[in-house]
Amino acid sequence: CSVCGNVSKTTTVYYPKTIKLSKTAYTYNGKVQTPSVTVKDTAGNTLKKDTDYTVKYESGRKAPGKYTVTITFKGKYEGTKKLTYTIAPKKVTKLSASQTTTTITLKWSKVTGADAYRVYKYNSKTKKYEKLKDVTKNTLKISKLKAGTAYKYKVRAITKDDGSIYGAYSDVFEAATKCKTPSISKLTSSKKGVASLTWTNVSGESGYQVYYSTKKDSGYKKAASYKVNVVKGSKKKLKSGKKYYFKVRAYKK
Repeated sequence: CSVCGNVSKTTTVYYPKTIKLSKTAYTYNGKVQTPSVTVKDTAGNTLKKDTDYTVKYESGRKAPGKYTVTITFKGKYEGTKKLTYTIAPKKVTKLSASQTTTTITLKWSKVTGADAYRVYKYNSKTKKYEKLKDVTKNTLKISKLKAGTAYKYKVRAITKDDGSIYGAYSDVFEAATKCKTPSISKLTSSKKGVASLTWTNVSGESGYQVYYSTKKDSGYKKAASYKVNVVKGSKKKLKSGKKYYFKVRAYKK
């Protein structure tokens, strides 16, 4: 009573303590993605939506980015709480590479909503993937590499919306620079139809392949493959009195 101060009944209203979204991280799928809201008071009771509070979602909720959910209390409660969740860009796929003896040019599929891509390179000393470079296009040329050497890379998409939102890492992509070109240092033939050749050894190769043809600029067929550091080979059953041309190349697995 506001006059005499007598109290006939008391009711305790427990304040909202836990306010959570059902999910705070999604991956882009082309559809609207909306988490639900759960509110519990200090006694562990679940408050009722539209009776104890209302929920307002930021528009869109489809493209990669950060989205705000506003919870406004009503009835026995008052105040406002804002929570956020993210939609990350999809995983980078379809990595491919073109290479020279000193460069590897990586390329991958474009990702919807990506503002940039982060390329990682494997460090064999630390045994970790380390950031190589951020690029805005879906390609990167990596220079100053060793010939005949294998490298491992990963790529993931980045969406910038009040901070960086990262997509999942791509699968590990391994590529090797081309080996240097060996040269034939010796080529001899015998009356028994056997051509023997020796070539220079190049570093980093997995082996060599020897090709031959009766024409200088076309028609080459593989004669044989050789293991790493093997620099001698031969081709048998050649026809007497006929001219043959040979090529050797190193390869890297």
